[in-house]
Order: sequence, then structure tokens, then C-alpha cells
Amino acid sequence: MQAVVSRLKAQTLEEINVKAVCDEVQVSETTFFNYFPSKNDVIVYFVQLWSIDASWSMRRCLQDGGTHLDAIRTLFDRTA
Repeated sequence: MQAVVSRLKAQTLEEINVKAVCDEVQVSETTFFNYFPSKNDVIVYFVQLWSIDASWSMRRCLQDGGTHLDAIRTLFDRTA
């Protein structure tokens, strides 16, 4: 996932070559497609991980005594 996300700094998702990514991270294309049926699924996975992290951060803010507004600010800060 990190190799794909890193390449998005200079390439569109359509331009990213799965074989090149697999060569970089030293996995076979079969393994890649076992976990990610398409390149789009890599992005979906990235967003899912981000959502978990964002939710955890907001909950921690609330547990530490922050208000709901503080939790929203935490989300915005982490997103920025």
C-alpha cells in the first residue's frame, strides 16, 4: 500500500504499474492481487486505515477529557 501511495505523488493511479510496485516491495503479482483485486482496492484499504486512525484519535481526545468540538478539531488537525 505504501509503495502505491508513494507513487501517487508523481503518477495517477492509472499510470501506476502493478508489476513495478511488486518488484519494488518484492512480492509477486499473484500475492498483490490476492490481497487487492485491483489498484483501486489499495486506495480503499488506505482510506479504511485512515478512518480507523481518525476514529481512534477522536475517541482518545474524548477519553482525555476533551469536548466533542475538541474531537472534531483533532480530526481536522490529523487530516490536514
